[in-house]
Amino acid sequence: MVSDLVSLNPGVHFYHTQDTGQALLGKIDNNTYSVHFTVNAGYHSVTAAYQRVNGNTPFDYINLGDSIYLDNSRMYSDFNAPNERSWKLQYGYDFAGMGIPGLSTVLSYSRGEADLTKAVQDTTHYDYYRADGKNAMHWERDLDVKYVFQEGDLKDLSVLVRYATHRGSQGYASIDSNSDNDELRVIVDYPLNVF
Repeated sequence: MVSDLVSLNPGVHFYHTQDTGQALLGKIDNNTYSVHFTVNAGYHSVTAAYQRVNGNTPFDYINLGDSIYLDNSRMYSDFNAPNERSWKLQYGYDFAGMGIPGLSTVLSYSRGEADLTKAVQDTTHYDYYRADGKNAMHWERDLDVKYVFQEGDLKDLSVLVRYATHRGSQGYASIDSNSDNDELRVIVDYPLNVF
């Protein structure tokens, strides 16, 4: 903490993934990491992040359930293609600073680039290789608006509205036919104390 109003928050995540056993999905072998630095000043926060997949296979993980913690894992893309490099800028605001406790918003922009000509070709399950993918690029813009009820019968109920825009270059679009995507999600979360 720099002062009562300003704090600094750095962070690093690292994963080594490698196939074992029969490797039914093909070869998996990479090191993936992300680093971020966040400055919190009053009700504002600004984050810069960098992420890298070192390897000719994607950074793979078990889907669903918050199983990874990478800084550039966004609503639409995880920026986890073979040899992908990505960065993110993010701004957040807590509206308690304007007298509206429970309301917050986050706006982020992420951009990734990968050389898909180096991706492993001898697998039918990871179809990342592209002859025209030397400079495959894509970007994503995300806006989150969240409200958490502060009192009453709905106390702690949260409503999150997420909107993502994702676009990909020709080299990237060839691995993701939906690379030009706009998506809106509404997530309602109500914690229950069972025990």
